[in-house]
Amino acid sequence: MALGISWARSSQLCEDFEAHGAAVIERVRQEDPATYIRVIAWLLPKELKSASGPFAELSIEELELIASAARAAPALSNSTQ
Repeated sequence: MALGISWARSSQLCEDFEAHGAAVIERVRQEDPATYIRVIAWLLPKELKSASGPFAELSIEELELIASAARAAPALSNSTQ
């Protein structure tokens, strides 16, 4: 079994984190900032990959315009029927 953690045990960990995670994170941040930063660094990807594809070169503003147009499209098609 990978890492010796069963599905049931990982489910229990998820439930525990949902119940107590925010409080524990806050406590670690306040009481042990070095550990807090180490955990954040561990969770971040080691290598940032650059975006590729048809939207890679667009600015945030251009992407927001495209998203806005996409959200408006269903309303436009319904009004012409």
